[in-house]
Amino acid sequence: MGYIDITSKESGSLEKAQQNHKSSSQKTISRLRKKYCSGTCLKFVYLACATLVSASIIIECILAHLVITPYVSESVFESGVCFLYYTATGKRVKCENKCSKDRSSFPCANVQVIYIPAPQIQEEQVPKVVEALRYRNPIVREYLEVREARLLYLYDYFSTYAAYKSDKCSTSPCNRREADNAETVDQYLRELHATGLLPCYARPLRKEIFSYELQQW
Repeated sequence: MGYIDITSKESGSLEKAQQNHKSSSQKTISRLRKKYCSGTCLKFVYLACATLVSASIIIECILAHLVITPYVSESVFESGVCFLYYTATGKRVKCENKCSKDRSSFPCANVQVIYIPAPQIQEEQVPKVVEALRYRNPIVREYLEVREARLLYLYDYFSTYAAYKSDKCSTSPCNRREADNAETVDQYLRELHATGLLPCYARPLRKEIFSYELQQW
């Protein structure tokens, strides 16, 4: 019995000391808050934290749209070599500049190439294969999957492919002056004819379900 009575007294003293310490801490915090930070200050801190959290979420969404989505879309393409086959300029297509928001139009140039995949070599080695083919070096042919060669439409960038694949426009300049766009398309075609052979990317044959499209490297 005596043991229980003594323990109860000590427990009561300990609880009372804890309550006094808690009360003292609350008073100290209350004095500091009144001295250094008023109610308006607390609201400002809350709004600042909420703004930072919202901004971080928005930035993550933008990065996902600009970086992750294009990477996932482009990662399905494999590298290869393209031989220029056919070019033609057709109707004018309307466009809007993403930076200046100016609306204009450009002549739609359709470009077809013969695509030969080169899965056995690394991506950065493809330009060397192209150069060797220009000099008719027969050794590099063993790196090309000639059996999977096919006729495709060429696009200068993935953004062009995504926006104008229905019209099969190979390039999509969107300057304010339509004459500048026409000159850009003409220059693009002249360079293709002068090159004739170039590194490029295409969807692997097994993944092409609806049609064959290609993105230039």
